[in-house]
Amino acid sequence: MEDTIDDYVRSLETQLENKVVFLKQSRDSLKKLRQEYKDEEAQDINPDIWKAFMKKPVMYVEKSDPIGLSLADVDVYLRNESSLDWIEMMTGKEMNYCTTLKESINNQRNMNKDLSTLIGLLEQDDLETEEVEEIPVASNLLDQNQKLWDSLQLFTKEVLCKNENNRIEIYNLLKRLVKFDPLLTVSDFRISHESERLYRLLSKANLVDVIHIDNNTNSQVRLINFNDNDLS
Repeated sequence: MEDTIDDYVRSLETQLENKVVFLKQSRDSLKKLRQEYKDEEAQDINPDIWKAFMKKPVMYVEKSDPIGLSLADVDVYLRNESSLDWIEMMTGKEMNYCTTLKESINNQRNMNKDLSTLIGLLEQDDLETEEVEEIPVASNLLDQNQKLWDSLQLFTKEVLCKNENNRIEIYNLLKRLVKFDPLLTVSDFRISHESERLYRLLSKANLVDVIHIDNNTNSQVRLINFNDNDLS
């Protein structure tokens, strides 16, 4: 078994070295072509020629493709790990996640009810009456908000990160997500194993958008808009 693994690793290393050489040759050829034709005027592409060109394969994959197999193996491993993490989180016994979720939903419903009352009064243009003063419109928003933050902190402690050393780091990442921090990037989730696990969980559940910026290798991470009707 060890001999087979050693042969596989050597084959993979050889293939990677070959690909590096081929890529360098391709870049050198492109650079040479750009220099040769840099003074020529740009010409319109013939659609028929372009379609015929696009039908041709860019490359032929080898029958024995250790690089492709390695990438597929890593992808399957990461998918399996993130799925297990997500299942463990959703079914964890350390914290009654369903109860916390129900409380959050009830809080949101109460807030929606208060807002609906306020909107109704605004539409009736009846804000000057004494009756309005008796309606506790969003009177406990601050308390509800603090309760949600406390639930998030408890969820971080009991489920997401049991390692006390990284717990504050994970909680701060979640806070930045909730507050839509425009400076939050993918690299912020590469600090520790727990932060990488958090990123995989959020991505697996489609709870974040990754925004690619031109000329920037570090993409922004943003929480999805839960007000959007389409959360697929």
